[in-house]
Amino acid sequence: MKIQEEICIPYFNSTEREIIYSSLEEAAGYLCKFYSFSPREWFNHCYDLKTEQQTIIESSDKKAFAEIGKYTPVLKDSSIFPKERYQICLFDRNILKVLWKRPELEFYPFMVYLLTHELIHIARFCQGFHPFDCDKTALQKEEQKVRNLTQQVLNTKKNEAFYKISSLYNKINPVPCPFSKPIQS
Repeated sequence: MKIQEEICIPYFNSTEREIIYSSLEEAAGYLCKFYSFSPREWFNHCYDLKTEQQTIIESSDKKAFAEIGKYTPVLKDSSIFPKERYQICLFDRNILKVLWKRPELEFYPFMVYLLTHELIHIARFCQGFHPFDCDKTALQKEEQKVRNLTQQVLNTKKNEAFYKISSLYNKINPVPCPFSKPIQS
C-alpha cells in the first residue's frame, strides 16, 4: 500500500486506520503466545489505541512514534477487568514522515512492529515487571529491554520485513519512547 503524500493530510486516513487496527490485533496475538496469555485474560482489556488526531496527549518527545498514557476509567459497576488502563497514542505525523522518507518500509509490518513494542511495555506494566513512573535512567534501560523483547517476539515469525524494520528501528527512533503523564478520564 502506498502511503498518502505528506502535503495532503498529516494524519492517518481511514484505510490506514483500518490497517493499524489489524496490525494491533496481530501484535496482540503475538504477545498472547509469547507471554502465554489466554484469550480471555485481562491483558486484552487493559489498553486502548488512539491516533494523534483522535486524542490530545502532550508528548515530551516530539520524535516518538507513540506514547503510552495511564488512566483509571470511571466504572459504574464492579468489573473483572483491571482498574487501570493504558492508552497507546500513535503520533501520525512522525510515523508517516518516516514512511515517506523510507519507502522500503512497508506500512503494515512497520505498524505490527511498533504496536508489538508498545504492547510489550503495557504487558510489563500489567505484570509488575516495570513501573509506569520511573526516572530517565530506568526508562532508558527499560526501553532497551523492550526493544530486545520486541525482536525476540517478532523473530519467531521469520519475516523479512520484520528483520528489516528491526535493523532500522534504532536508527530511525534513537530516543527512548516516553510514558506520558496520566490521562484525565
